Amino acid sequence: MTPSPRTGASARGPLAPVAALADGWRAFRLAPWSFLGFELLMLAPQLLLQPLLAGVGGGLQGQAVSSADWMLFLLGAASSLVLDCFATVAMVRASWRALAGERPSLGEMLRWEGAGLRRLLEARLSLALVLALPLLTLLALALAGQGIAGLVESTLPARSQAILGLPSLLLRTLAVLLLAGWLVMLPYLLITQQFQGPIAVLEERGPLATLKRGQALVEPQFLPVVLLILLKMVLALLGLLSFAVGLLLTTPLIVCLTTAAYRQLAGPPAAKAPTPASPY
Repeated sequence: MTPSPRTGASARGPLAPVAALADGWRAFRLAPWSFLGFELLMLAPQLLLQPLLAGVGGGLQGQAVSSADWMLFLLGAASSLVLDCFATVAMVRASWRALAGERPSLGEMLRWEGAGLRRLLEARLSLALVLALPLLTLLALALAGQGIAGLVESTLPARSQAILGLPSLLLRTLAVLLLAGWLVMLPYLLITQQFQGPIAVLEERGPLATLKRGQALVEPQFLPVVLLILLKMVLALLGLLSFAVGLLLTTPLIVCLTTAAYRQLAGPPAAKAPTPASPY
């Protein structure tokens, strides 16, 4: 069983991104073939799922998209999400053990962790819902404003349209303000949820508690976390520039880096309470 971190209400800090990279690299070097082998094994099913997603993509080129294409797309997208959550759970647990000086094996990484996968999946869906609700509200306001404007223009004389068209103008203004607020909220949420994977896997919290925990960890260290994100982007870019083959190396390294940074903020694993000696 993977030991849990010492969880607290806020960051223990301070976060040092360069030191986290060094710790993540040492963790990766403890079991490089386990990390690389697991990454290769996860790549194969992801490639097999691509044909299921291709049918809907043809609609962008003007091709007809059938209901069967949409069903296959939803099946492929759901399978890809579950597979990605499974890979994240395995990599987080393995990197957490490697940071503690243990050597994770490929067999341990392939072990099914249903509880951790469920928590991570719920956390990701909760974040997606938080991001989608303002957009759905924006869409409803835009449609309502357009409907009111069309109704006013088709049923009222020109003199009355300026006055009775005011609700449509207000709805459109509200939609613009909501869009501006969403554009501000989006990067904030993406930054504060950088440690969603380790929190969901290691701390065994509910989806909303996971979101709040990520916010509590990141807010006191906001600028260092932004630097951490830039560092991860540089690693991902290096992987892409090496004809994408380097992503097999940089992807597990980025997970190890993220887990090492989370360990700096959350603290090392909690010490187990000593077992009381038997009186007999």
